[in-house]
Amino acid sequence: MTEWYQSPTWSPEIAEAFEAKLARARVYNRANYLSRQGATLGNSKDPAMRGIGIQLLRRAIARYDEAGPSFYEISTHESLAKVLVLNGELDEAESEFRWTLARMRTTFASGSMTTGVTELLLAELLLDKGDDATLREADQLLTAVEQQIERMSFFRNVVLRFLVARARVHFSLGLSSAEQYAIEALAVADETEPSLKAHPTLGRPVASPMLRAELARIVAERREGAPELGWPFSPAAPAPVIDPAADPIAAARMTEMKDRRERNRLAWRPLCDDLRTVGVDIDDPYGLSRWKPYDAAIPFLIRFLQARSDDHTDTVRHPVASALAVEEARPWWADITRLYLGPNEQTAKDKLAGALSVLVSEETCGEFIDLAIDPANGSSRVVMIGALHRMSDPRGRAALDVLRRDPDVADEVKRILRSARSAS
Repeated sequence: MTEWYQSPTWSPEIAEAFEAKLARARVYNRANYLSRQGATLGNSKDPAMRGIGIQLLRRAIARYDEAGPSFYEISTHESLAKVLVLNGELDEAESEFRWTLARMRTTFASGSMTTGVTELLLAELLLDKGDDATLREADQLLTAVEQQIERMSFFRNVVLRFLVARARVHFSLGLSSAEQYAIEALAVADETEPSLKAHPTLGRPVASPMLRAELARIVAERREGAPELGWPFSPAAPAPVIDPAADPIAAARMTEMKDRRERNRLAWRPLCDDLRTVGVDIDDPYGLSRWKPYDAAIPFLIRFLQARSDDHTDTVRHPVASALAVEEARPWWADITRLYLGPNEQTAKDKLAGALSVLVSEETCGEFIDLAIDPANGSSRVVMIGALHRMSDPRGRAALDVLRRDPDVADEVKRILRSARSAS
C-alpha cells in the first residue's frame, strides 16, 4: 500500500487529502512529508507531475529553513536539483547541487541521506557547459568522488555513470585518457553477472545504443596500445597513462591514485591470503559484502587491525574496520573495543564506533555508554548516538541528556531527538 506522502500521481482530490493529513502531522515532520511527496512526483515522466514535485520540494525547503539544519534538508536540496535537471532548468539545478555540497562540507561531514555521489551529479551537469574552466572543475569533482565510487563499486550502474562522465570530460579536454575511460565504460556496460547475487537486478548497468555509439566514437580515436584503468573498474589492469607534458596536474594526480591503490593492495594482500584459507576469496576488504555471513573471517580482520603496521594507513584500515559491523562479530566485542580505544586515524575510528553500535547488547550496554560519553573519544561518538537512542535501557536516554551539552556530538543528539519528537 502506498503511503499518503508517496503518491505517484496528483489530482485536486489527492492534493486535498494530502494537505489535510499534512495539517494534522507533527510540525517537525511536515517538511519531511513534503520532501518525500515532492521527490516521488519529481521522478515522474510527466512534466506536469514534476512541476508539482518541484513546488512541494520548495515548500519543504522553506520549512527546513525555519527549523534549522537537517540531514533531510540536504537530501531535499539534492532531490530538487535532480528534478530540475529532468526539467531542463540547469542553472537552478547547478545552484541546488552546489548548495548541497557546501552544506555537506560545512555542517555535516558525510553525504548521509543523499545519493552519496552529488559531485558526480554536478559534474554531469557541468559537462553541458563545455568551456575549459567548467570542464576542469567537473574533472576535479570526479576526482573528489572517486573513492566513494570505489566504495560503491558493486553498484555497477554508478560505476558506469562515473566512467562515462570521466570519458566525456577528458575527451572534451583533449586528454589521451578519455579513450581508456570509454573502453572501461563499455566493458562495464557489457557485464551480465550480478555483483550482488542476493539482489541480481540491483545496480545493474544499462547503456543505450546512443551511449554505446558515443563511447565507441571516443574509443575509435584512442592511441594504439593504450592501457586500461585500474580497480574497481577493471581489477587486473593498471591505471591509464597521461602525458605529463599535455597535462602535468592530471598526470601527477593519476600517478598518486595509482600508487595509493597499489600500496593498499599490497597492505591487504596478507589479509586476503589468510581469508582464502577459510574459503573467503577476495582481493580487497570491500569484497566481503559478497560473502555474508563471514564468521570465519572476523578473527583475521581483528588480527589485521591489531598489527598496526606502518603501511596500514587510514585508507587501508577503515574498510577492514567497517567489515566488523556485522552481528557475527559480537563475540569479539572486547577486542573491537580495544581497537577503538587504541591509536586510530579519524575514519577508522568512526568505522569502529559504527561496529560497536551494531554489536552492543544488554550485557555490554554500560560499557558502550561509558565509551559514548567519554570526551576523549572525540567526534567518532557521533556514530554512536543512534544506538543510544534505540536502547530500551533508561541509561541510554540519560546518556543522551548528558551529550546534549557535549560540543562534539550535541548537534547530532539534537537532530535525533527532534526527529523522534516529529515522528511521535
